[in-house]
Amino acid sequence: LTNAVKFTPENGRVWLQVAETDKTVVITVTDNGRGIAPEYIDRIFTNFFQVADHGHQNTGYGIGLALARNIVTLHHGTLRAESETADGNADGRTSFVVTLLKRRDHFDVSQLEQGKATGSATAKQAAGVTPHTPVSDLLPDPARTRPGILIIEDNPELRALVKDTFGKHYTVAEAADGQAGFELAASTLPDLVISDVMMPRMDGFELCRLMKTDPRTSHIPVILLTARSTQSDQVSGLETGADMYLTKPFSTKILELNVRNLLASRERLRQLFLNQVTTYNPIVPELKPALPAINAVEQEFLKTVIGIVEEHIDDPDFGVDMLSRKVAMSTPVLYKKIKAVSNMSVNDFVKSIRLKRAAQLLSGKQMTVYEVAFSVGYNDRKYFSQEFKKQFGKTPSEYAQASAG
Repeated sequence: LTNAVKFTPENGRVWLQVAETDKTVVITVTDNGRGIAPEYIDRIFTNFFQVADHGHQNTGYGIGLALARNIVTLHHGTLRAESETADGNADGRTSFVVTLLKRRDHFDVSQLEQGKATGSATAKQAAGVTPHTPVSDLLPDPARTRPGILIIEDNPELRALVKDTFGKHYTVAEAADGQAGFELAASTLPDLVISDVMMPRMDGFELCRLMKTDPRTSHIPVILLTARSTQSDQVSGLETGADMYLTKPFSTKILELNVRNLLASRERLRQLFLNQVTTYNPIVPELKPALPAINAVEQEFLKTVIGIVEEHIDDPDFGVDMLSRKVAMSTPVLYKKIKAVSNMSVNDFVKSIRLKRAAQLLSGKQMTVYEVAFSVGYNDRKYFSQEFKKQFGKTPSEYAQASAG
């Protein structure tokens, strides 16, 4: 039914028929879409088979038909296809016919007892996902908030299988096409995106390009999964900014390892950025951190945010609301973006920039502690001293004396 709806044009028709005999049940799904050429009829039941249709994008059948035939075969049934291609003004016609035996006489005892487990394993194998024993060291630290993963895949079976792989230890969201996936990524800012390449409305290449050039999503690692295995396809994917390109069929262990490594890499970048923001080196007094490992869009975003904070550094009322307006992001998105980049809340991020500027001024030995506090937006000297000591391990006076010595 999913494929019938997918390949039927607007105002087309889909028929579902069920017939019964003494020994069988026959289920037929028919549509009046463009049809399937005779040379492809048998091959469409192969995992991730693609049909090159003239005048259309390459048509990917994903795992749906392969999975369906595999499950039907487990039940000692058959699944076959019949099709006539569209010709001029005449519609095409495609039927998929499932024939199943009634009752349970055709199963032996072992099949009945192990059917549930066998079906689960077969589903994964049909999807091109290699079963494996879970590896404990792949799992994220349970003491931390679970990382969020967004799965973007138009094939519901494969989407469900990838979700099943990560759902126990990660917070998983789903989207069925590239456009919906980008909108969801921009509004929720997941920690990582796993996306198919061949999808309706927006393919994975365009999705990745948009994500890597949008300041809201530029920091999010993207893994592309696709049946396109040529070198040129892989180059195209990596040129759009994809962090990883895996071809189908893939091993879930390899996918989990890549997810873990990419998330660990982002965590290292956050810690590096945090250290640069919260420490002051009088030899290198530049407040803007230099992180060559992140992309140009992210560098520009950080430069813009830090520049805005510096422009308002003496304003005690400057905070999240004004900053979100200045960078043209909603407050929730700005919170998630800053957290993803620096592992800090927006308020802590702004405070760190203020205090780093204070350390710079104290090292210059030209201003009193009160003057420094006032110049970086603190009206309360005692509170300023408390916050300064939290970040630098010394009171402002002690810091100034150490710098003079």
